[in-house]
Amino acid sequence: MTNMMENLQAEFPLEQLGWKITHTFESQGEFFAYVAPFVDARAIQDRFDEVFGIDKWQVSYEKWGENATKCTISVFLNERWISKEDGSEESDYSSVKGGFSNSLMRDSLFLSKKNRNDSSKGVG
Repeated sequence: MTNMMENLQAEFPLEQLGWKITHTFESQGEFFAYVAPFVDARAIQDRFDEVFGIDKWQVSYEKWGENATKCTISVFLNERWISKEDGSEESDYSSVKGGFSNSLMRDSLFLSKKNRNDSSKGVG
């Protein structure tokens, strides 16, 4: 189990990371942006395939409130299914796909107990 968790929590290669602007502002006539790294949903799915096998995990989505999506990730461990859930509001760039992708990313981080909220960086 420890090796499985280490593999699940391993950092993603840089080429699988993207950056999105989370906040912009102006200060003393200059414009600045805060950016945050993100991992594409396909990279997360590939990681789960590698760690658990293609037939030992599953994901489902459910409409959650007005503008949100709940994601449930289930893995088959020790002869039983274990599920974790998280949700996200629709994103600004793509309301439907963004809601699915964001909820998958949030839930996969929750499942792996890896919180990267401290990864945001300011860029000017």
